[in-house]
Amino acid sequence: MTAAHLAKTKWIRIQADMALSGYRIYEAEGQLGEPKWPAEPFNELLDLAFRNRVISSQDHPMFNKILGRI
Repeated sequence: MTAAHLAKTKWIRIQADMALSGYRIYEAEGQLGEPKWPAEPFNELLDLAFRNRVISSQDHPMFNKILGRI
């Protein structure tokens, strides 16, 4: 959550730290400007990114395959 909050206004990178059992957050050192976020709602961006690759009901063929119904 901390990284997501920071990413709204800064360029960051997260890296897993097994010893910490968590993540380390690094802020970009260069002057990259403020991140520009799309105006579209997140759900619309997901629809665009995963077009025709979303399991939206229990009738979906992949859902049935996972459950061994096919």
